[in-house]
Amino acid sequence: YIVDMDHIGKIIFDTLASGRGLNFPGIGALYVERQAAKFSGQNEIKPPANKVIYSRNENEAFRSVPEIMVSAGKPLAEAEKEYNQLLSDVSRDNGIYEINEVGIIKQNFFYPSAALHDTLNPGDQRTVKLKSGAGKKVWLIAGLIAVCVGIIVGIICAVSNRGEEKPAPAQPRQEVT
Repeated sequence: YIVDMDHIGKIIFDTLASGRGLNFPGIGALYVERQAAKFSGQNEIKPPANKVIYSRNENEAFRSVPEIMVSAGKPLAEAEKEYNQLLSDVSRDNGIYEINEVGIIKQNFFYPSAALHDTLNPGDQRTVKLKSGAGKKVWLIAGLIAVCVGIIVGIICAVSNRGEEKPAPAQPRQEVT
């Protein structure tokens, strides 16, 4: 997927693809969040997925794009120049930040490129339809288990009370006159 990607785009792509977050000084932060599988309708389940989240606030736990570029071997002055060029290229578009081959930040959301989405979520991400009646079968089995447990508890109570002597009925009191 990573073909003809500029250096800064490759750094951002690789960082997110590895599941790490990064700060964009002056813009905010991007990080990957694992979303659990969830029911999306009757008899449908959406598989778990990795989603890139945009935050307007930078996160102290993340490194900045220029810092990551320096650690990848780019001299600090060049890293800052490339990052500032990225900012000047994208800030002209009314708050829409497009990062080549990575995705778009627009109206407080991040929309990943197809390549980044597919890298974060390999395999089939389509909603899975469960067989109709699968929910009924689960309830039927749960009901049968509850009935069996009730019968077993009843038998145990009956057997444990069988060996105990029952007290004799109380004699009626006679009044002395």
